Amino acid sequence: MRDDRRARERTSNTTVEEPPDDGDSSSSNESENDPETEIDECSTTSSSGGTNCGAPEVSYSSHICCDFVAVDQLVGEQRAFFRSGATRCLEKRRAALTTVKEMIEQHKDEIAAAIHKDLGR
Repeated sequence: MRDDRRARERTSNTTVEEPPDDGDSSSSNESENDPETEIDECSTTSSSGGTNCGAPEVSYSSHICCDFVAVDQLVGEQRAFFRSGATRCLEKRRAALTTVKEMIEQHKDEIAAAIHKDLGR
C-alpha cells in the first residue's frame, strides 16, 4: 500500500510527510490500515523549476472498513445465487415487503420533504 502511495506522490509531485513514529511497534500494522498523512506544502514543477503553491497544511485519515477479499467472495456468491433463479420462500419475501411498507409509512413526511427539496415538487 505504501509503495502505491509513493508512486502517486512521485507522479503528482506532491510533498507528503509521514507522521512521526511514536516508537510503539505494535501500531505499525495498524498504521498501514489507518494511515494519517500531513501535507505541509504543495509543490508543482514548471519549466522554471519547482514552486510552492502556498496550500495550507492538510491532514486526513482513511479507514479500511472491510476485507476486500471477503467482499469479492460475497459478491461472487450473490451473483451465483441470482443466476440460479432461486428465490426465498414466500413468507420471507412478504415479511420483507411488509417491513419496507411500514418504513415508508412511518417516514412518509420525511420522504415527501426530501423529494420536495430535491425536485421542488
